[in-house]
Amino acid sequence: VSNERASGLHVRTRVLTETGSTSDARMDEPGVDDNMGIDENERSWFVPDRPEDSENVPTDIQAAISGISMKPPAKRYMNSVRSSIIILIQAHIASIHLTGQPASHMDKISRRRISLDSLDSQVRFHLGHNGAPCPFPRQGHKDFLVIHTNGFHSMPVSFCGCGSTYEPYQQILDMAWFPATPLEPQTCATFDVLRQFHAMNLQGKLSGYDFYKSLVLLNDATGLKKVPDRLASFMLMARQWRHLKMSKRSGRGHDDKGIEATTRGGFAVECRACPIPSVNLPDGWESAPATKSWLYALILSQDANFRLKNRLRSTDAKDPSLQPGFAYFVSSDEYLRHLSNYIHKDEACFHISHCVGFAALWLANSKKSKGLRATGVASVSCARHQFFRPTGTGDMQIGERYANMDFLFISSLLCVFFPFLLLCYDIACQYSKNFWTRFEDVPSVIKFPGSPTIHWAVPKFHLPPHKPECHGPFALGYTPGVGRTDGEGVERNWAWLNGAAASTSQMGPGSRHDTLDDFMGFSNFRKVVDYVETRNLSGDSMLRNMAGAIPEAIIHHQAFAVFTESLKKEHEQEVKEWEKDVIAWETAKGRKASNKEKVPDPYLAHEDTVSVHEIERQLAEEEEKRTRHEANISETSPASFIISGLAIEDSQLLLRPEAAKRHQTTTQQASLQRKRAALMKKIRKFDEVLLKFLPGISTVDYSKPAENIRIHLPSKLTNDDRARVPILVTIEDRLREAHAIQALADLRRHLRTRTFARKFKDENARSQRAYTRMHALQDQIEVKLRTARDRYKAAREALFQLRGQGVWEERFRELNREDIRGLSDRMLTTEEADADRRARELAGLSLDDDDATIPTISVAYLQVGEGRRTLSWIWYGVTADDIDEDLDGSLHDGIRIEWLKARARAQRWKEEVMLLNEEMRRILRYTEWRAQWWDLQASRRPTSSPSLAEGLAAYAAEEAHIERSRLMQWKLKWEPIRQRASEAIQDTLATGSGELRGVFTHIEIEVDDDEDIGDEEDWSDDEN
Repeated sequence: VSNERASGLHVRTRVLTETGSTSDARMDEPGVDDNMGIDENERSWFVPDRPEDSENVPTDIQAAISGISMKPPAKRYMNSVRSSIIILIQAHIASIHLTGQPASHMDKISRRRISLDSLDSQVRFHLGHNGAPCPFPRQGHKDFLVIHTNGFHSMPVSFCGCGSTYEPYQQILDMAWFPATPLEPQTCATFDVLRQFHAMNLQGKLSGYDFYKSLVLLNDATGLKKVPDRLASFMLMARQWRHLKMSKRSGRGHDDKGIEATTRGGFAVECRACPIPSVNLPDGWESAPATKSWLYALILSQDANFRLKNRLRSTDAKDPSLQPGFAYFVSSDEYLRHLSNYIHKDEACFHISHCVGFAALWLANSKKSKGLRATGVASVSCARHQFFRPTGTGDMQIGERYANMDFLFISSLLCVFFPFLLLCYDIACQYSKNFWTRFEDVPSVIKFPGSPTIHWAVPKFHLPPHKPECHGPFALGYTPGVGRTDGEGVERNWAWLNGAAASTSQMGPGSRHDTLDDFMGFSNFRKVVDYVETRNLSGDSMLRNMAGAIPEAIIHHQAFAVFTESLKKEHEQEVKEWEKDVIAWETAKGRKASNKEKVPDPYLAHEDTVSVHEIERQLAEEEEKRTRHEANISETSPASFIISGLAIEDSQLLLRPEAAKRHQTTTQQASLQRKRAALMKKIRKFDEVLLKFLPGISTVDYSKPAENIRIHLPSKLTNDDRARVPILVTIEDRLREAHAIQALADLRRHLRTRTFARKFKDENARSQRAYTRMHALQDQIEVKLRTARDRYKAAREALFQLRGQGVWEERFRELNREDIRGLSDRMLTTEEADADRRARELAGLSLDDDDATIPTISVAYLQVGEGRRTLSWIWYGVTADDIDEDLDGSLHDGIRIEWLKARARAQRWKEEVMLLNEEMRRILRYTEWRAQWWDLQASRRPTSSPSLAEGLAAYAAEEAHIERSRLMQWKLKWEPIRQRASEAIQDTLATGSGELRGVFTHIEIEVDDDEDIGDEEDWSDDEN
């Protein structure tokens, strides 16, 4: 009530009309009496306590309340309580501006502020008797407080005391107020303020403390009026509100057994696209053939998050959870009972061992646990859609431990048997060891029946730091049946959930679990209805994923088919062996460790066995044998002499780029001179030893800089001089060949690194700082490429001088600039080369720089069938026409691995199309089932109350209607794209050739764009 209108009071009320609907009215809206501010058809409960008090009530209030009565509201189900009378005086309800003067003099007088509680002798709020005073009233607490969206309001309240069946808390609930306690309520909050806080807390991560303080500011920002401290009461009401909302939405109000009969995970919002037996799987799915059984596999991802810590506040006895094991957190009793069995076990068996790359991270997460009840939270989610799994979340006590992760993983399966499972875990390489042995120690109450086939994988973003031995067996890109799953969904969940870390860290155990349960439920719900992530179940999201997967599947299928055909022309038998090996390896991946065969990893690169260090070892052994039988042995052996000469030559290669730099600082010049002096000493010593092997040979020219002095190795001598030292020639020949092999291996490795760096820059460099850093990294890679190139050229030139022309040149060809390109690199077109030339000219760079590598462009996949495009010779061995008795004619190891990757990409994209089609079917089937389930709930709970029965039926009908509306909308959106997917699977993707089959017609799909989402990229989705 306020004095905003000079003609009277400004009152806004919300009442239940005769028809059961609600209506809003205010004095400045049409149909409202301007003189009174209240429609004559509305009813108010704001009446004098005693008739004789009417004379003392101000004239404006008398006019507002005269002749107004109220009908009692009908009790309805919780969602219908809002339909009962909700009288919310929206503006300044805690005060009344009264002047006592005619309206014409309003601006000439001072106003006084009168709170509602000061009118106790004149005005009271009567509950339970149609707004009229009760013959046997029960006075409410003298400090009765109502919390609303605009602040705190002290109100004198009288309850009905006629009988014992209509309790005060029920009278308060009928007013759409929520009491802080059912016993002698002193504080309550309106449904509107709880609903507002609930939405702001879930969406904006606004803490209860900050929301409460904002209400204090709305009530009185001057600080002149003392506001009662009801923060604890408000937090209690908000917690109960969360719990009741989750109970209602899961249908617990329709069960006559109540909340106590809730099953494990009964409050959780399920993933509709994941397989759920007897709900969305077809009949006979358990006995599906191997070609289709992978479609019904459950793909999960688990991880620990050490941002969601919890301090030692309260205890489980003082602050128990209202929903233990009903939603996402496991029941604390079962969980802690299981962990107590591991307290005295060996730490080495208790903690998870890690790959080298994760050791430091694990150590950091295991520290700083003092004063904490939980160092973090671990959770299991579905890997493809990022839904938190029911009863798949629990607290971490000290780091990640087998006992915790085993319990949560098995509990998330809800005792349901799945023949095929896949678990993504950033340390799956270690976690998978002895899993079935540890499985025997898990409580039987959560064990799943049977013995499923479990595949283990590491999420794509977490795989590179692992050892090379982990890359093939645990790569999702090489795992059949997973499509384009990246396994990083649980990480995206953490990024969203971490916003609640600050507020939940100080909560008691029960409050924290209930709050995080609500957040996880909200996250799952948003994935159903909104486009908020790259993968979720909204109609537009599934449509986008399928629209992008179909063309990618066709492109990669064609690329792989053409690549295979080109290789089979000369290496058909090798390709067949590759396919046989990879199929055997894939078959063995999912078996139990005890039965797993030792099948070699086909994706593991096998570098050339001949290396510089191996040759040096062999020479040392030969030198040691020679010294046993010869009496006169010089101080420097021939092998040591050649090795030292090659080391000097290598130092010269590294020093030349540094010496060629312009505009060096004084420090850089001093460093260069020191290096030159050290190198010159080595050259002089080498020259002295050379004279012992070749007396009378001309010495080197010391007038030149050290990096440009010609070293007199056998390959640099004349034929006559070389004939005098055959043992030195033989040793250098062997070492030069090893140097050439190693230089080519380094060149290939640096080219792969350059390709990765380019892709990473294109996908992640979004700022000038990041771009500059990536540019500096690419410059370092180019320096390494030039060094490897120079080493190879030096080794080949030496071999040519020592051997002359021969078949060895087929293996060690002349290396040109255009040969230095990666597997997925192509040469520039004429237009691109002209543009690069102009750019170099504008930058002041040399246009004919032989020292620089030739520019190339990385493509998305290996485009072997584009005209006469071929790979650089550095990636091959020799062709079939060049086989010699010294060479086996096999393809280079890099080609084998590239073929395997192309095969894996084609298969994963085809699987993605098939999985999306199956997931769409499952979503539609689940939605249909859910609508039917809500139909059954309408009459499930027996009750003698007609109004309660009506509320139960109305809510169930509303939910069923929502599900059927979703079903109809999704069916219309998905039907064309699903038809296109079926055509692609049956025709083009079913053949082994790269030709398009089937008739494809142009279709149009309509996708709603959400401007708030932006262009979010899948940062962890890589080619593997």
